[in-house]
Amino acid sequence: MLEEKDEKTQRQIKILIDLIFAKGLSHTLKVAEHLDNPFILGEFYRNLTGDIYNELVKRKKLKSL
Repeated sequence: MLEEKDEKTQRQIKILIDLIFAKGLSHTLKVAEHLDNPFILGEFYRNLTGDIYNELVKRKKLKSL
């Protein structure tokens, strides 16, 4: 999914993903929304629904549904 995006977008999304594990999901969502970039926010949310969700559950950052 990230391969198709330009390098700057990939870097921003990777930073957001890394931030989840450092500062938590709530903080990271606020940061992502503060970027005021709907494309980045959409790509970030799309990434959250896949492997990242499973990793967050595994690391007990989120409760499994």
